[in-house]
Amino acid sequence: MNLVSAFVLRRIENRPNLRKILDNMGWLFFDRALRMGIGLVVGLRVARYLGPEQFSQLNYAIAFVSLFGVIASMGLNNIAHHDTSSWSTSRCPASR
Repeated sequence: MNLVSAFVLRRIENRPNLRKILDNMGWLFFDRALRMGIGLVVGLRVARYLGPEQFSQLNYAIAFVSLFGVIASMGLNNIAHHDTSSWSTSRCPASR
């Protein structure tokens, strides 16, 4: 089954980099769709297993952790990067 028209194939046949990019985009799209499908199936199974009350508690806990995780990590990467890049080899905890 050919999903791409002959016109498009003629346009990209002499451009190997473009073909690689389009192949990679296809695989990334497939990966995203597969992950979303699996996430939906797992979410439905967990919801049926836990029931409405426990599932709502689980969602509340996930929302709470996500909210404060985002707030806690604001700027933390920049601070950690700045601090660790200023360490000399003798001060680095990993080199001890």
